[in-house]
Amino acid sequence: MLKELTKSSSFFLVMDLQSELCQLLESGCVQRNRSGLSYDVEDIAQSIQYNNLPVTQDDVTLTFNTDGVPLYDSSQFGIWPLLPYKLPIQKLLLAALWFGPGKPNMNCFLVPFVKTMNDLSSSGVVWNDKEGVAHVSKAYPGPCTVDSLARREVMNMTQFNGSQGCAWCEDAGEVKPKGRGTCPVYVPSGSAPKLRTHDSC
Repeated sequence: MLKELTKSSSFFLVMDLQSELCQLLESGCVQRNRSGLSYDVEDIAQSIQYNNLPVTQDDVTLTFNTDGVPLYDSSQFGIWPLLPYKLPIQKLLLAALWFGPGKPNMNCFLVPFVKTMNDLSSSGVVWNDKEGVAHVSKAYPGPCTVDSLARREVMNMTQFNGSQGCAWCEDAGEVKPKGRGTCPVYVPSGSAPKLRTHDSC
């Protein structure tokens, strides 16, 4: 894998997410309340799945994102930041940064982030509040918010406009004309389509 990355001039940097999170918590700018369950979901903390997490008052959830960004207009190289962030966008944390001429190999790029999140959700991070009181906060991964092009990379599956490009089922779909081009259409066939599993991505 390393030889392959070196040949293609691709590499990635992994940031110290634990330290970044500790600094963010110690700054006192993270909201420490839960909105409670609601069927009119305006915030992730109101969803049923979120309320099933073993989250305490000191714990946090991180929504994370990745997407490709060209370095400059004429460049064939791009970067893919991996950004976990707490809901207000001002509280960004940078977990990793991929640099290279192509898209990242997500089976390689996401491994350090997954390991860090496993550690943070089981052991947590120790930090001190403004009064000097020590806290242990666990961090749980929330949703991964990516556009349809990055979703294909993250899920290691066919792109949305290809055969079996649906993120939810394994239906091949049909290609139909639309405007000057075509688009994939998933037409109900009478029987429920086979749902996608982790192994079928």
